[in-house]
Amino acid sequence: MILSFAVKNYKSIKDLLILDFTTEKSEVQPKFEALVKKEQGQLVTRLNFLYGKNGSGKSSIVDALKALCKLGISDNNKTSESEKLIIKPFKFLEVLESKTFFTLLFVNNQKKYRYSVSYDVNKEIIDDEQLKYIEDDKEIIIFSKLEDQFLNLNQSELERLKTYKLEKNSILRTLSKEIEISNINIKAHIDNVFSFINKIYFNFTKLNSTQSIKQLINNPKKLNEIKSKIKKFDLTISDIKVEEKDINREEFNSKYSSFFDESDEQINKSLRKVIDTFYELQKYNLEIMHDQNGLNYQEESKGTQRALDILFSVYNIDSGVFIIDDFENDLHSKSAQELVKYLAKEFITHQFLFVTHDLEMLDLKEVKFKPLHFFAERDTKDFSTTIERLTTFKDLRSDSRNSWKNFYENHRLTQFPNISINDKDGF
Repeated sequence: MILSFAVKNYKSIKDLLILDFTTEKSEVQPKFEALVKKEQGQLVTRLNFLYGKNGSGKSSIVDALKALCKLGISDNNKTSESEKLIIKPFKFLEVLESKTFFTLLFVNNQKKYRYSVSYDVNKEIIDDEQLKYIEDDKEIIIFSKLEDQFLNLNQSELERLKTYKLEKNSILRTLSKEIEISNINIKAHIDNVFSFINKIYFNFTKLNSTQSIKQLINNPKKLNEIKSKIKKFDLTISDIKVEEKDINREEFNSKYSSFFDESDEQINKSLRKVIDTFYELQKYNLEIMHDQNGLNYQEESKGTQRALDILFSVYNIDSGVFIIDDFENDLHSKSAQELVKYLAKEFITHQFLFVTHDLEMLDLKEVKFKPLHFFAERDTKDFSTTIERLTTFKDLRSDSRNSWKNFYENHRLTQFPNISINDKDGF
């Protein structure tokens, strides 16, 4: 689980911004114990919400974490121009800062780590990268790029590491995917960190994707588990059917043979990819049943699709971190709240951060727990994003007579930005 994330000089974020998911035992009432998990002696909130007006910088925080993940585990040397990672610094300065900084503190498999990256936005390179293993509050450097420090790598491994282009690709990825590390403990640490970052999700998995359907076909037990859970929600769904059709590949390909151009292999290569996609869509079928009536996924409402994707995503993995912008997108507010209630008592190995505009979540009794709620705001002087946790407001009571939604609307939303329509303009 993520203990904290920090970022500096990224998009609307100027100064060091820290998103801290740890809390104190004194804050946790018995009825909210399922909302926290003990990791290496610290209590961590696992179901979190980030609020803020349009333009407050909520998405900048999510994008910053996404950027760190991409820097850490992606093969950025092979990334296409359209998928190229673009890191933008805070712009409202007379002289722009050239370095953007990210750091992630987390626990995976009972091991605690701090992974940090400094990125030079002018040169578009990883300027510094550091991984520390933390044991009994002692920080042990596994590697540090700037200090040229590497724990228990032999000379051969160090020489090989130097042959890779580490301006775009991380040391973490290179050690995990490109170099056979002889030291078992170091190899375990590197793989543990890489796998954790790889399990941070910024979207829910589509139930109708070919990969999802294949997984369900190959794992009937998982399919039955997911179906039984989905039936509990008011989606009027009685069954989910998946099948793999027997389609002759050669006959299928022959239908498109006339489209190929012998003189242009590049076009043919692109065409083959399109045909492969068509084939997969035809071969693997997903049908959503409502009693005796069946609909394919695309015929379902956007809200039902969203609910299906969410439930499939969280049931399909044993553990993971979901950082979701506009969580309630396409969902009816009541459906979103029912899902939150469900997540509040299930999936204790999962962690969530939902960026939301649904202020009703603040007063939802199942999550009316101060450490779960964060507010993004823009400073009225320098327009930089800041973040505040509801625990800051010690005098704010938690009982049903005190509306946190009303408090937020009356005291926070009036700050920035203030967008209004003038009646005199004819609206």
